[in-house]
Amino acid sequence: MIAQDDILAAIASVELHRFRGTNCVACCLTLLNGHNVVGLAFCHDPEDFNFATGTNIARQNAEDKVAELLACERRGSISPRTGGLQ
Repeated sequence: MIAQDDILAAIASVELHRFRGTNCVACCLTLLNGHNVVGLAFCHDPEDFNFATGTNIARQNAEDKVAELLACERRGSISPRTGGLQ
């Protein structure tokens, strides 16, 4: 299991963005190695849109992807060319 502290320690910076004229929020996490991970959040009803809620959901989605990357990294390479999973 990947701890929340491990996820946060892998993040170098965070950018949040609401696309103009939409109910879509994106969170881009830049990891320490320079890799970018993006999480998205959507609200179907414009009347219910809340930027804070959207950014929280988008960030959580991005952090979930970071956790997957960290879990993969802990298992070793996944490329057959480097002796990983086959």
